[in-house]
Amino acid sequence: MTDAQQATTEVRVEMPQPYYSQEDIHQILEVAIAHQAERAGQMELTREQLLEIADDLGINATELEVAERTWLLQRGEQRERQAFDRFRRQRFQQRLVRYLIVNGGLAAIAYLSTGSVLGVPLIMLFWGMFLALDAWNTFFHRGDRYEIAFQRWRRRKRLQRSLSGLVDRFLSR
Repeated sequence: MTDAQQATTEVRVEMPQPYYSQEDIHQILEVAIAHQAERAGQMELTREQLLEIADDLGINATELEVAERTWLLQRGEQRERQAFDRFRRQRFQQRLVRYLIVNGGLAAIAYLSTGSVLGVPLIMLFWGMFLALDAWNTFFHRGDRYEIAFQRWRRRKRLQRSLSGLVDRFLSR
């Protein structure tokens, strides 16, 4: 038996089910649309094509518009969350660099003045505990505190944009 024949015999495809969940339907249609667009050499669909597909599926234009608005809002929030996560990572990196520079400087000063760095590990350990908590909150925490921090960051960014727009309009007069 050749390798190709062996590979085909090892892969078993389940027979279609009589019913599919919403998630299954979504995934199947996503794959089908991607394949169709790929075959046509078209990686994006026009709005007219989207309307045609929706019509073929029995979705009226109003329902599609509502879904499109919802999708745009979700995509906007997802982008904001990605920007917030980048902000948190950059802030953590700045704190880590500050920690390394200060503790390296303290170790150098201690070594040059006393010939020993005995007191520095205590400072590094104490400050390192706070740095570890910050790392946990930055990279692993996704709960109420994350949501509160995100909302606070979002309000601050929106306020900055509003103030920037106001200043721009004031200066352009």
